[in-house]
Amino acid sequence: SIKMADPLSLLRQYNIQKKEIIERDNLIIFDQLAWPKTVNTNYVAYRGKDDESKQCYTLESILFLLKNVKLPHPLYVSRAIGLDVPIKLPVRLPDRRELLQYLNGEIETTASIDKSAPLEVPTQPPTLKRGPKDLAIEAKKPRLQSRMVDQLGIQDGAASLEDQMKLKTAPSIIKAIPLEKIAAIKAKHKAKKRATRDDDFFSEGLQGYGAEVVADIQSRERQHKTRTTVLQSAGKSFENLLTVLQSVKAKEEGKLPEVSKPKEPVPKTTKSQTSHGYSRYDQERFKGTQDTFGFKIDTTQSNIVGLLKSTMDSADKKGKRDTQDTSGKSPRSKKESRMPIIIVPSMPTSLITIYNVKDFLQDNKFVTTEEKKKSGEKRQTELIILRKKPDPSHPGNTISIPYLVLDNPVKLHPQDWKRVVAVWAGGPLWQFKGWPYLTRDGSPTDIFAKIKGFHLKYEETALDPNIKKWDVQVLSVSKLKRHLDKIAVIKFWEHLDKFLIKNYQHLKF
Repeated sequence: SIKMADPLSLLRQYNIQKKEIIERDNLIIFDQLAWPKTVNTNYVAYRGKDDESKQCYTLESILFLLKNVKLPHPLYVSRAIGLDVPIKLPVRLPDRRELLQYLNGEIETTASIDKSAPLEVPTQPPTLKRGPKDLAIEAKKPRLQSRMVDQLGIQDGAASLEDQMKLKTAPSIIKAIPLEKIAAIKAKHKAKKRATRDDDFFSEGLQGYGAEVVADIQSRERQHKTRTTVLQSAGKSFENLLTVLQSVKAKEEGKLPEVSKPKEPVPKTTKSQTSHGYSRYDQERFKGTQDTFGFKIDTTQSNIVGLLKSTMDSADKKGKRDTQDTSGKSPRSKKESRMPIIIVPSMPTSLITIYNVKDFLQDNKFVTTEEKKKSGEKRQTELIILRKKPDPSHPGNTISIPYLVLDNPVKLHPQDWKRVVAVWAGGPLWQFKGWPYLTRDGSPTDIFAKIKGFHLKYEETALDPNIKKWDVQVLSVSKLKRHLDKIAVIKFWEHLDKFLIKNYQHLKF
């Protein structure tokens, strides 16, 4: 019933069924029911422990959330406040997830719905106002239509009123053809006209010109190449092609007669060579008759063949020996870095972050993180700061020692943790989640035994309770006195140098 209608339940029903919700004249309309935009629902807003006031979200606030559900919550709130008529109470972040689950039908009810809250009775949505011209036109339509029906004698049937009126006013030959047949003829005519339109384009376009112009255009035409004309070659003869193909085929089938090889020239013999005396070209006659005195010497071979074979054998033996020598050696290990690493907190509540650590430790000036963000400073995952200190080998000169600073220690490899020398503790315990050296209960006390801990705070604020328990060096800065920042930086480097000398002499500092 109208009296028992609940705007929140109706909004949930329309959202699940994807029905249209209309906003008009400061009303939210659900078909035949309407409520003002500012009507309170029975969904109680989240409140803190000390807040005893009870507030309910308006229907406009919840509907605006559904329309902007893909926006991040801060952007949704800013847009809700920035409307022409601002929403006084946008949906708060603790209520967002549970409220959307209820509106999408994932849950039936929530504890935030107050069933005892009073509900406002909906009203009937106002009808759209029509001008006198619209009313006059609407009044004329039925009179004109009824007059034409009476004159033409049209009766109710399967055909539409428009088709029957056309049929009544058409010639007698068309009256004998059914409407379905006429529609088929029209479709066929349109298809034929569409097919012949492209063919007649050029011929119709040249009708307005004289015969001389058309003849001139046609004389400049060039015949387009086709698949047949491309294969036709001018100036080349392929008469010998069949002969070549036949010879190739015969050769593959083995029918081609073998070409006789030219005989090697026989060296001319002289009278001296015909005799049984010594001849360098007739050494075969002496094979078996020569005495090698027990040595295995082949007198018919050349000395170059044996020399080449011995050279190759010696090269192979040398390669095998080199392979055996190098296989036992381990590959040269990569040189490890000696640059110290300092870790800063990633939490925005910490005074020292990746935004302002370079200004503080390198330039001896404390700048808040908010000021760096407002100035357009982009967040970096890691950076290098240079610490200037006196050069011991050249008195009067200074040297710059690089330090790597980062706020995400998860990226560090196990060997990199050997270079972590300092950490700025923010206070919360979750800062050290996933770190090595943690105790069984998750306490970072063992971390500060291996890594020097520091904490930065304002002089006017109290010390964090967790910092009191941990072995960290507390440094203080003033909110206004910037000339005292350098004192805190000097203390930081003094404590860090003592710790490095004692525990990290392998690093460069």
